[in-house]
This record gives sequence, C-alpha cells and structure tokens, in this order.
Amino acid sequence: MIFIKNTQRIVPVAVDALRSDAERLLNYLELQSYDLSIWITNDRTICRFNRDFRAKNKATDILSFGGLDQAETDGEDAPILGDLIISAPFVQRQLPELQSILDERMRVLLVHGITHLLGFDHETDADWDVMQAKEVELLAVLQSVEE
Repeated sequence: MIFIKNTQRIVPVAVDALRSDAERLLNYLELQSYDLSIWITNDRTICRFNRDFRAKNKATDILSFGGLDQAETDGEDAPILGDLIISAPFVQRQLPELQSILDERMRVLLVHGITHLLGFDHETDADWDVMQAKEVELLAVLQSVEE
C-alpha cells in the first residue's frame, strides 16, 4: 500500500499523480505487496531529519529510509519498502535552476528515492552510473504510460 501525507501547505503538490506513479513503479518492480510511505513536508522538518540521520544540518529535496533489509513480517502486515520524505518548498526553489516544472521534478525525485530504497546509491561515480541507469529505466516506465 502507498501512504502519502502532505503536511505542508505552501506548494500545491499533485498527490494523486504521485500516488499513481508510485503504484506503476511498484507494479513494474513486482513490489506491489510492499508498503511505501511518502511524506511531503517543509524545509524545517526535512532539515531536522537530515541533521539527525545524516549529520547534515541543512534542508534537502528528498531523504530515503529503506525497509527492504528488515525482517519479514508476521504475515499480518505488508513488508516495508521504505519511507520517502520530500520538502516541497525546497523542490520548488530548485525548479528554475533545473529548468523543470513541479510535477516532473516530483516524478524524478520519486524515482530517485525508490532507487535508494532498492539499495542503489551514488557514493562513487561507478555507483552513480549504475543508479542513473536504473532511474532512466524507471522514468521510461512512467513515460510509456503517458504515450
């Protein structure tokens, strides 16, 4: 199941589109039985999580907290893919520099976050190349639905 909570009221986020994209990705990855939580929040909140969990005292666009390595559930709850936290105001400020629009950027961040939840990272250039290839694959899945 996909859980989305939008606690910020500054940026109008298309939550239904985000949910639909997440469902398509989990289906494609054959992880539709996994739980994914997405929290859309503000800079202050994401800064606190970034500081507490990554020792970086600054806002960012997205944080990922994986659940795939957790023990199997007792059968009553779905296994957890993980949690994504997105600062919508941070994302909105990035748009001019990235020459993007909010819906497109949220889609890219969703894909980026999910690849992290799958175990990909970008600590080295080689890791980034592998992760980017997976992101291109997943974005193509979402774009093929539109055509």
